[in-house]
Amino acid sequence: MAFDIQSAFASSFVKGGVGPSGGQESYSGLFESNVALTFRLVDELLSDAPSVAVRVGGILAGAYDTGYINSLGDGGHGVETSLIIGKFGNAAGFSAEVGFRVRGSTDVNTQAVGGAMASGETVDVPNDMFVNLGLFIRAGSVVTLGVDYRMVNAMSGIDIGGPGFSPSRFPGLEEDAHIVGGRLLANLTDTVNLNVFFGQVVAGNNTAASRIFGAGIGIGFGAGGFDF
Repeated sequence: MAFDIQSAFASSFVKGGVGPSGGQESYSGLFESNVALTFRLVDELLSDAPSVAVRVGGILAGAYDTGYINSLGDGGHGVETSLIIGKFGNAAGFSAEVGFRVRGSTDVNTQAVGGAMASGETVDVPNDMFVNLGLFIRAGSVVTLGVDYRMVNAMSGIDIGGPGFSPSRFPGLEEDAHIVGGRLLANLTDTVNLNVFFGQVVAGNNTAASRIFGAGIGIGFGAGGFDF
């Protein structure tokens, strides 16, 4: 069993005006945090089969304003669980994760377009199914290169321009996204690793064609660790 904590500081930017949804060109703040337990069911080091694990986590809403086209996220606390399969050899490896995410509601932003009369109201954040696929190739003893495919599919929600929609209710959209990208992983020490990644939304529904860039540090402590 492994215990992990993940958190992030995020920033968004839309060049020029943000159109009829209002808001600023850029927003920054603390993104959602995730606290999880991972239970390994099969260990590839002890068998010829891929490693198999189940992850169960809690989601803590970030500190940012919702209701804008370039808001950092949808807000809302929740829980998620996923099945993870992976196998790594001396030269290459793969990983696959399929999961389901349930979140509660978030306050309607009364400063966003359409929210002025919604003081005290909340909007439900749709449940998501998600898939993360990765193929990795070792580029030496320290560095590993990877290509990613990520999919998030909201199970319900409203449509942009549909009944009940206003920009203040962006968190309630039925938002689907398909993201392809790559990453560089580096084992800086036995317990510290670097993760640099990028992605592009290539298809979806009720979502922007965003480019995503990021970097993270993972710090391990025995069977668990922290990811930023």
